[in-house]
Amino acid sequence: MYQISMTTNPQSGSASSSSSGDIRRMNRSQLPPLFVYMETGDWARAMERAKKHPREVKTWASIRSKSSSNDRISGAKRLALHHACFKLRSSVSGSFGTSATYNATTDPFVEVCNLILLLIELYPDAAGMRESRHGCLPLHLAAFASCTLNNNSKDDESVKSEPSTFSLSTFSSALPSFTSGVSRPSNIRNSGRSQSEATTMTAGFLEEMFTGNQTDQKKAGASPKESNSTSVSMGHNFLISEKREEAAVRVLNALLDAYPRASRMDSEGGRLPLHTACAGRATPLVVATLITANPSAARHRNKDGFLPLHLAAHWGISHPNVATSLLKAYPDATFGRNRWERTPLEEALCMAGENGRPHQASLVRALRKHPSYWTRPAEFIKEERKKGRQIVDIDDMDDDTCITEDYMIMQSNSRGSPEVIRSNAQRRNADLHSLIRDQEWSLVLSKIEANPLDAEEELKVTTRGGFTSTYGFTPLHYACERHPPQEVVEALIAACPSAVAKRTMPGGALPLHIACTWNAPVEVIASLLNADKASCKVQDELGNLPLHSAAFSGISTPVVERLLRTYPKASLARNHQGSLPEEISKRLRHDNRKEVMGMVTIAREEVMAKRNDKNHRRNKSDGPLFGLGSKDSREKSEEQPASGVQQGVEVPYTKDDSELVWV
Repeated sequence: MYQISMTTNPQSGSASSSSSGDIRRMNRSQLPPLFVYMETGDWARAMERAKKHPREVKTWASIRSKSSSNDRISGAKRLALHHACFKLRSSVSGSFGTSATYNATTDPFVEVCNLILLLIELYPDAAGMRESRHGCLPLHLAAFASCTLNNNSKDDESVKSEPSTFSLSTFSSALPSFTSGVSRPSNIRNSGRSQSEATTMTAGFLEEMFTGNQTDQKKAGASPKESNSTSVSMGHNFLISEKREEAAVRVLNALLDAYPRASRMDSEGGRLPLHTACAGRATPLVVATLITANPSAARHRNKDGFLPLHLAAHWGISHPNVATSLLKAYPDATFGRNRWERTPLEEALCMAGENGRPHQASLVRALRKHPSYWTRPAEFIKEERKKGRQIVDIDDMDDDTCITEDYMIMQSNSRGSPEVIRSNAQRRNADLHSLIRDQEWSLVLSKIEANPLDAEEELKVTTRGGFTSTYGFTPLHYACERHPPQEVVEALIAACPSAVAKRTMPGGALPLHIACTWNAPVEVIASLLNADKASCKVQDELGNLPLHSAAFSGISTPVVERLLRTYPKASLARNHQGSLPEEISKRLRHDNRKEVMGMVTIAREEVMAKRNDKNHRRNKSDGPLFGLGSKDSREKSEEQPASGVQQGVEVPYTKDDSELVWV
C-alpha cells in the first residue's frame, strides 16, 4: 500500500514540484508516473519518463508502506534514485530457473541498474541526499540490494514432498522421501576476480564438492569439479552472474563518483554501506569495491558493536572470497566482540552451525584462522614449511594446491606427501587416519582388522571444521566427518567401543554430533545409536544435542525421525543460544524443513501430553495439598478401616507383663 505526495526538498528547501501540468494536477494520494512505472516493474517506460520529464527525477515523494508482520504503516520521503535503489533488491528475487534465463538481455536487475545510472546522470546531487526512514544514502540501498540469487525458490515449491506420517507411538515403515528435482548447479564464477582477491581461499568453495559420494565418483571416473554436491553447505548454492555483478559494480562506482564521501557516511544505527552490503549477502566484487573505496570501513562498528565481519557471519556469505576480503582488510576482526560478547566465529556457529548455509564451512574455516594468516604472504609460509617450521594456527594452503577440502587437510598435515599416499604400493602401509582422510574405506577395514589398536589412537589432525583436535578425537570421529559406510563405522566401534561416548576437544562433540553435522547416512546414525543410545542426550560446548546438529545441517528426514524416536525430549531442548531444533530448521530454510518441523511438533506434543497425564495421575494420587482434607473427609476416613487389615485385634498384657496374648 503506497501513497505518494510531492513536497519541497527537505534538504535544500527549494520547491521540487514538476512544471508539467499533469503532475501539478495530481492528487497527493496518487503516485507520480515515474514511481508508478518503478512499482509495476516497467523499467523501459520508467527510463523514457525520466528522460522526458527530468524535473520529476528531483521530486521528493512521501511513500507510505504497510508492514506485513505487524500491520504497521510507515512513511518515507524518497527521491526517484532512492526508490530505484530500493527496488533493485526486489528485482534480484525474480523467477530465474536456468542460467539461460538468468543471463538474458531482459534481466530486470540489469534494467534497474541502467535506470539508476540514468537517474544519477540526470540528478547527481541525489547521491548525497538521505531518505527519511532510515537515513540511508542511495549507496546504502544499492549496496544492500547487490546480492546474489538463491537457486531455490522462496516457498520451495519446486521441492515436492509428501506430508510426514511420523508418530512416536506407531513406527511408520514408509518414510517421506525427499527429492529435490533437478540437481543444483555450482555456478560460482572463479574467473574475473580482481587481483586484490587473489588468495588462498579463492577455491575454498570447492571443499564442499568432496563429500560422501566421493567414493562413487572415483569409481565412475568423475572429477570433483564435475560432480554435483550433496553437501548442505552447497545444497542451496548462490548463483553469481557475471553480468549482474558487473552492473552492480558500475552502479556503486557511479554513486561513489557522484558523492565520494558516501562510503564514509553512516545511516541509522551507525551502518556504513559496507555493513549493509554484508547484511545483504553482497557479491565478492561489490564488497571489494566498497573496501577499496574506504578500507577503514572494515574496522567500523555499528551501534550494536557489529563489525562488517559480524554481519557476514550472522547473515551468511555469497562466496568464500567475501570473508577473505573482510579478513584481509582487518585481520583482527576475528577477535572482535559485539554487544552480546560474541566473536564472528561464535556468531556464525550460533546462527548456522558448522555446515548449515551456503559456504558456511568455508566461512567457519576462515574465521578459525589466526590473523597472521591474512597478513603474511603465501611465499613466506612456503619457505617456513620448507625449513620444517610450522606457524601457529596457519594452514599451508595456496592457490596451486587448494583444490578440495580433503586435499587442503592433507597439505596442512605434516605426515607424508600426496604422491606417497596415492602410491598403491605404499598406501596399504599408510596410517589409519591417512586412509580415512583419503576415504579409502576398503583399506580402512583391512587396517582395522590387522591392527585393531589403531582405532583407539587419539589423533592430532586438522578437522573438517578447520581446527586442530587436541583431545579425544579418535578415528571414529574422523571418519564421521567423511560420510563413511556403515561397515566402517561398525568396525571402528567394535575395535574401540569407548569412542562412541568420547567428547572431542575443542567443541565437546561426540561422533553422533559430527555425523549429524556432516550429513552421514541414516545407517551410520543407527549404528552409533545402537552402540550408545545415551549419546543423543549429550550436549556439546554450545549446548547442542545431536538433534540441533541435524537441524543446523538439514540432514535427511529419516535421520531426524530416528533421533526423535530415540530421545523425543530433544524436541523441547534449547541450546545455549536459546534455540529449539524447530526454530533452527525454520530459520535456515532447508528444503526438508516442513517435514522436520512437523516431526518435531508431533514429538513435542506427545512428550507434553505424557507429562500432563503423568502430573494428573500424580496429583490425583496425592490427594489434597499436604494430605490435609476437609473435616468430613477426615471423619469418613477414620470411620472406614483400611482394606487388608484384620479387624477386632487387641493386644492385652498378662499380669506379669511377660507375655503378649493375641485375641
